[in-house]
Amino acid sequence: MVFKVAPTILLAGFNLRIMVVYRRSCERRRRMTLSRTVSNDEDPRTFAEERRLVLLLGSTSILFLVCVSPMVILNVTLRESNLSHYPYQVIVPG
Repeated sequence: MVFKVAPTILLAGFNLRIMVVYRRSCERRRRMTLSRTVSNDEDPRTFAEERRLVLLLGSTSILFLVCVSPMVILNVTLRESNLSHYPYQVIVPG
């Protein structure tokens, strides 16, 4: 369980941490940039790339968890006694 569940949880936690820190740094950069300008009107196109990067990292993390979670659950619960149960059987054609 340590070698199967822990890496998945750690990776999800680290990705979440990266997203939080990146958003904070974007907000800090945005405040510093806006404080230098005369008018505080923010151009929505200016920080669109930052929003796209956060969305990309978040969607990649979620997709990873969705794809890896069934494997982790199966590996943790897989035992010789469970192989005869239908959910654990693989149906091979003819």
